[in-house]
Amino acid sequence: MSRIRLVLCLCVIAAWPSVGAAQSVGEGAIRAVHTRWNGKTYRTLTFVQETQFGDGRKEIWYESLKAPGLLRID
Repeated sequence: MSRIRLVLCLCVIAAWPSVGAAQSVGEGAIRAVHTRWNGKTYRTLTFVQETQFGDGRKEIWYESLKAPGLLRID
């Protein structure tokens, strides 16, 4: 889980708007993340998550991602 948090923090830092006023903040953030991480990130990710529901039930979810677009949760 700490690897995911690290990547998310780095994305936020890399995406901090440093573009001119002519571009929107959202577009600038997307461009900054793309420029910083294009071709440098991993394509697959797997992790195990323990999920607890409001009624006290607990489940373990096995999740895997193959980018772009394939997510499996068992």
